[in-house]
Amino acid sequence: MPNTVPESVHPAAPAWSAEYLQEFLWRIVPGRSMRSMDDEVIAEFFREHPEHWEKIWALFTVEGAMPSNGLALWFIYDAQLTICGHDLLVYLAERFPQYRARIEQECVQALLRDYAPQNARVFSRAFEALTAVPKGLRGAERKQALVGQAQSYARHGALIPALLASPVATTAAVGAQMLQSVLQVCAPSGGSTSAGQVPLTAGELQTLVAEALPAAAQLLFRREKKLMTAGLKVLELSVRAVPERAGEVSAYAQDAVEVLPLELRDRAQKLCPDTASAQPSLIQPSSTQPVPTQPATDQRPRSVQIPDVPALGLSASEVNAALNAAPQAGRASAATRDAIRNDRDCEELLFALYHLNEREQSVRRIPALLSYLHRAHQEGRIIEFSPAFQKHLRRYLSRTWHDVCDQLRYLAYRLLVQHIHAADPDPQAALAEHTGRFQGADFHFRGYPRKGSEYWAYRSPTALFHEQLRVAFGDQPYSSEGAAGQGFAPLLAEPLPAVERSFERTVIRFKSYREAFPKVLHGEYEVNDSTYELWQVPGEELATERSTFTAAYTVAGACVEYPGRSLEHAEVPSVALVCGWYAWAMRHNPDLLAAQYKPLLSVYQFSRLHGFEEVLQALGAAERALGVPSYNFLAWASVVYAPERRALTAETIASLIDRGNWDAHLFASELGYLLEHGWFGANRLVQTLNDAASLSPLAGWSVFQTVRRILPLAPQVGQGASLVKLAVELAELYGTPVEIPAVLEPKMKGSTVLAKSLRALAAVTPRVTEEALAAREAALALLGES
Repeated sequence: MPNTVPESVHPAAPAWSAEYLQEFLWRIVPGRSMRSMDDEVIAEFFREHPEHWEKIWALFTVEGAMPSNGLALWFIYDAQLTICGHDLLVYLAERFPQYRARIEQECVQALLRDYAPQNARVFSRAFEALTAVPKGLRGAERKQALVGQAQSYARHGALIPALLASPVATTAAVGAQMLQSVLQVCAPSGGSTSAGQVPLTAGELQTLVAEALPAAAQLLFRREKKLMTAGLKVLELSVRAVPERAGEVSAYAQDAVEVLPLELRDRAQKLCPDTASAQPSLIQPSSTQPVPTQPATDQRPRSVQIPDVPALGLSASEVNAALNAAPQAGRASAATRDAIRNDRDCEELLFALYHLNEREQSVRRIPALLSYLHRAHQEGRIIEFSPAFQKHLRRYLSRTWHDVCDQLRYLAYRLLVQHIHAADPDPQAALAEHTGRFQGADFHFRGYPRKGSEYWAYRSPTALFHEQLRVAFGDQPYSSEGAAGQGFAPLLAEPLPAVERSFERTVIRFKSYREAFPKVLHGEYEVNDSTYELWQVPGEELATERSTFTAAYTVAGACVEYPGRSLEHAEVPSVALVCGWYAWAMRHNPDLLAAQYKPLLSVYQFSRLHGFEEVLQALGAAERALGVPSYNFLAWASVVYAPERRALTAETIASLIDRGNWDAHLFASELGYLLEHGWFGANRLVQTLNDAASLSPLAGWSVFQTVRRILPLAPQVGQGASLVKLAVELAELYGTPVEIPAVLEPKMKGSTVLAKSLRALAAVTPRVTEEALAAREAALALLGES
């Protein structure tokens, strides 16, 4: 029998960590694959071990413990498919109906916690699946199911306003769906619902609508069109269900009319009967467009003239000259700032690295950490760590996934091994005490697995970092690593000098992740799931020499190691530290950094992109003039899955523009290529560009120039109308008309969103705006003019 704790009693769960709970799901719960959902293996486990239900309840309260995606890229390593969190919750609710109500309640409560979007999404998916109306129902059966769904939602009615106000889009969408369901059943036209089936009384409905309307109205100001539409639907249903609220609804709709997309404005204006007639639709058919009224002066209105700012970044020779001219004292002061003073300081830095805390400051001190470890090795001194930190290292070492890719596990092993010395009466027992069952060979990074015992090993950034760790501990190359006596490159103390490279775009296709080499596509190609894009240097050879750091400049290995590197960024959190170290090493070569980490963005649709922030920050701080690989990386970064990463991309673009290290033409050219060839659509791109434009007047103007150049592609790409709508907003903001490209003129007719947007763009008239004047001042300041 399962746990007999009543549903109404929610005992406080023990303070389990997310890591512990993940290990529980992976190693204790039987049936790790999705196929296990079809049998009773998992259910029998919980019937036989009811004490483990407390861990299930803890999954709701410990952020990150519930697996959000069971598929990922595990097929590369032939691993079993892991359990998806929402499927597991649905499975448990179906097998243990006495806990179904509690699981639903826990899902809603989890959505109200301050979880990251990717961690909250698993609970919204589970709740939606648990409360969904069965497919295939018709007539009275479907109506009865809708009533039951509304009654289920009504039980959580007190939480609906908080769900609507959530900054997480999927959570707000759940709140809107719940409120819509209740309102549809309670509305007079909702059907022949009997009084006993109505989920709320008239008084309860009045209270719910009064509390939820302000939050629902705020959905009209969100940038996600789905939420705008949901908010508008809630307002429409509120008027039907509670006519007394029509005035309040009208005020909310009137406030939002101007910010809504063109296709939603007419619906919003219908909710404002007093003003709808006085405010005709912004976009009229081209045959009936009113002629703009001319001002009562002889001079025609003009736009503000904003000068172009060329990219002011330095060349490789200029960077090297500046480095040579820089006083040695300045570099010494930076080294002193990052230096590790004692074992306690070393432990604190390692603690931050292992917990990925303060990553920007911690990663900056990795070269100092390697020097400190190397100096201790040369002196024959053992670095003393506290017992608590040693325990943390042993626990980290016991992780079972991605042994060879996680460089922090190798570091943990070597830090623990240093405590074993010849004075121990039983070295093997001491070694087992500190490192468990593991041996040094368990953590050798030989490259990225291909098949069997074969590896791709062409000195990737991870391989270079692994070599640096081994140098710090005085290790020698493995027996299979080239000629005998061939050593490693010394520890890198400063970023590498700038070099000039010419890059060419290469499109490859992997029919199988195990094949020897990918096929390079020439001429026309079709983008699909096995097609990838990367940057190569013509004539460059694969890097195998280990005695120099030449491999740091070599990007040829990215082609054959593409699948392994992609998986690494999707599933190994510690690779962020490798990215940070390599970004430091390539500080003066941003294009090489972007080209080397192009595989990172091949999994841009995943919520996890470890190392993304480190590479993006390095590009944003670049002193060199950026080239095509860097603009390509920023273009792909503009469409990644996670909204917070797109926001970081927008901040990076705006920062580069405000510093003058930006070429809007080159960025537009790269975006145009990717959109034209179907690598991605325009929806997320427009959101990122809109965010960047909002950060400063000059950034908005530069984004406007970019959007103008890619406008002709609007009909060819998915969600292309959003590009035109962004152009309309920016054209009005800067008072600058846009000439409609000839290829778009036939698209101006009709009632589509694209046609309405194009007519709105054609109707923009020149005028002076504060935003344009501010952009002009910023551009002149960068040019050194007044």
